[in-house]
Amino acid sequence: MTSGSSERLKKTPLSVTHPTTTTHIPAATADALVGPRAAGPDRRSDGRFLRMEGAGTWNDVVAPAVEGAIEGRYPFGKRVVDVLGAIVLAVVFSPLMVAVALVLSRRGGVLYKHKRVGAGGRIFECLKFRTMIPDADRVLKEMLASDDSLMAEWVLNHKLRKDPRVTWIGRFLRKTSLDELPQLWNGVRGDMSLVGPRPVIREELLRYGRNAGVYLAARPGITGLWQTTGRNDTNYRRRVVMDVYYVRNQTVWLDLWILAKTTFVVLEGTGAY
Repeated sequence: MTSGSSERLKKTPLSVTHPTTTTHIPAATADALVGPRAAGPDRRSDGRFLRMEGAGTWNDVVAPAVEGAIEGRYPFGKRVVDVLGAIVLAVVFSPLMVAVALVLSRRGGVLYKHKRVGAGGRIFECLKFRTMIPDADRVLKEMLASDDSLMAEWVLNHKLRKDPRVTWIGRFLRKTSLDELPQLWNGVRGDMSLVGPRPVIREELLRYGRNAGVYLAARPGITGLWQTTGRNDTNYRRRVVMDVYYVRNQTVWLDLWILAKTTFVVLEGTGAY
């Protein structure tokens, strides 16, 4: 373990002492975790948005962080729990997963595979039940190119609150979080953990700036602080704060609290779209 890696994962003093208060991390603490609040995204004359302030290119921000990321941050015991927990949950939800797969198979593909950044910078295919129309990526590019307001929303959140590409069954799956059940296989494979930072795409990781190494030191989670404290109603900077906080302060008790709260959040459907 290098001294630089150790420094990145050093616990930062926070004003919170219990998981239930993590949604009230003060601005000063947030700045200590992820740096000062970035200015709004700039915009080029051709309509494309530049990266957020403090971010950089993949090579000058993420690649060095990959080299310094601490692999094996998750203890062996947690890995065992991840595998056993994912298998048990897969068995419990298997009838529901089969039913969803049968419905989706009548309308095209069942699974959507999206490349996400995992521990140590390894790219993996994150699995979800398909919730969008076919060729959704191409449709998104066309939408963003023709609508400035949608482009602004996408740049800020990498998400559209009223995404016209989502089908009616897709809206139901997202509202109930059933679209994420296939990620249990990612958990068994070791791509993800039951609890961890929110899985991000390559371009999103640039927004973590100096904290990219913190993100890369942990497996992304099927659930996590972000999923249990507002989800899509949370702004992007807040997401980064919660991811960094989790990696630096993870304990078995925090994991158990997050897993328990996930059940209530899913039932409420808060922040899911």
